[in-house]
Amino acid sequence: MLVRLLDRVDPLQLRPQRLDLPGDAELAQPGQLAGHVPLVRIAARPRPLHRQLGQRRTRHQVRAVLADPLHPLRSGPGGGDPAGGGADANAFYAVTLSANQSRVVVRDWLEEPLGQLQASIGQWFADHQITDPWRDGPQAVPLWLLARSAGRWGTENGQQRYLTQTMPAGCERDLLLAALRGTRPPGYLLPRLLQRIRADGHIDLARAALLRLILTRTPHVPKETCMPGLNPDAPYPAYQCGRMFALLEQIQRAALGEINTTIADKFLPAATTTPRAILVMLNKNASGHLRRLRRTRAGAYRALNSSLDEVLGHLGADTNIPAVLDTAGQAQFILGYHHQRAADIAAARARAQQQLTATV
Repeated sequence: MLVRLLDRVDPLQLRPQRLDLPGDAELAQPGQLAGHVPLVRIAARPRPLHRQLGQRRTRHQVRAVLADPLHPLRSGPGGGDPAGGGADANAFYAVTLSANQSRVVVRDWLEEPLGQLQASIGQWFADHQITDPWRDGPQAVPLWLLARSAGRWGTENGQQRYLTQTMPAGCERDLLLAALRGTRPPGYLLPRLLQRIRADGHIDLARAALLRLILTRTPHVPKETCMPGLNPDAPYPAYQCGRMFALLEQIQRAALGEINTTIADKFLPAATTTPRAILVMLNKNASGHLRRLRRTRAGAYRALNSSLDEVLGHLGADTNIPAVLDTAGQAQFILGYHHQRAADIAAARARAQQQLTATV
């Protein structure tokens, strides 16, 4: 089925129309969702750009522009000018269609100037880019991977990856609309993502970027906790708790080396929801690891002990550590954890590079 978005018609003249489509399908009236938007004509040429989103397909077209303005959302922001030169005066149209037996249903309609669309896409990247432990600078994530990160992390065909079939229904479509319109991601996404993180304990660039996007576009969430990289002076307990957990994990790793089960494997799910009980216990246990480091690796001891004291200085007494965190607090905890871990790995990479340069 080839769809081209052309001129508008009067919404008062909307009527079901018989179309020459496979299976003698019929285009239904837009109905309650699109009762006040224009009907679109269907044509075979020129072929528009489209994206299959589960059982629904979003099609889009820009008048007089041949390039794909949504290409950055799928592959990242480094692909050059997506609209070519002199495209600001053009209009962008997108329609989301689904099939209902022999009828084609218009699920969503978008019409806006191309310049506004480009601004929305630019803001999309600004709102979700985040530091990656293994690469320099904030990194963007393709939209399809953001959507898949809300699914389960597991083994498929002998490889560790996000299992596509566990992605929430309609998630990629909802994120695409949020990117095009500059709106908040759907409300169901944050609880679902947090549940997945607690279940499989996997936190990577895609999940951290999605959490940052949700928090950045949520009103009343402190923006100091939504920075692309580490913000050591953020005066918010949930964020500092996440940093503290990452430092305690690093202290364990430095003292014991690579072990089968880390404190993150055991306690991360509980720490994100009830941080006080977990962090107080782990901080007491870390005293033995720090004594061991002081005897065997004095430099690592000084650096880690200083960083832990700095975080404890922000938190103050144990009673200032939150006993329970809501969903926004859990997301801030995970961002603090990711930021601190990324900063520690980046510092280790920098030291290794300096040592390598000094030996050459």
